[in-house]
Amino acid sequence: MLDSALRSLDLRIPEIDTDYRSLMESYLSLANTPDLTSEDVIQAVLDMIGYASDYAAREEVLMQKVGYPNFRKHKMDHEIMQRVLGEALTPLLFGKRPGEEVVAFMEYFFIEHMTTQDASFVSFLKTLHRAAS
Repeated sequence: MLDSALRSLDLRIPEIDTDYRSLMESYLSLANTPDLTSEDVIQAVLDMIGYASDYAAREEVLMQKVGYPNFRKHKMDHEIMQRVLGEALTPLLFGKRPGEEVVAFMEYFFIEHMTTQDASFVSFLKTLHRAAS
């Protein structure tokens, strides 16, 4: 489900698409880790924090450049994702289990954000492209 949704939302903007794929791969690594207290989990969350920040920044710059009307809502979704990831890191650093909540939230975020927010942005960009052609 997530993989096919990701392919359908390819913006054809290499930096953003690479950030998004990297974020997805880190999430999948976390979701498929049987021991959510391992050092691999800390690394996966750190990776997701970095990719989320890069992805959001690049996408938001593009949204502002093209005058995307739903920019504020989309940016708010990015901020929520980044805050949840940041909050997940603290217990990990103290050897506490981050809980399946982080995995569940990220799955929800990817499915919900991709099928609504990102799909809407892709549609907007395609409309701009058609109008410019």
